[in-house]
Amino acid sequence: MEECAKTCIENTSTGSCSPGDEQCLCASSSYTQAVGACIETTCQQGDIAAADQALEAICAQAVRAPSPLTHSRVLVR
Repeated sequence: MEECAKTCIENTSTGSCSPGDEQCLCASSSYTQAVGACIETTCQQGDIAAADQALEAICAQAVRAPSPLTHSRVLVR
């Protein structure tokens, strides 16, 4: 994952979600929009697509996960 994406994911407010609860975070439009906006402004132009894909992959995995504890450290790798 691009460092700029990790920074955005780690520093964006999680609102009412626990920081490791990808299912909750990915379901939160305010969180995903804030991370996306951060990626757009923080990442270099060449890294934006890869950062967006990494966030999409995390959310796709979270949707398939049986519980938020299964992948509780994915967002902070």
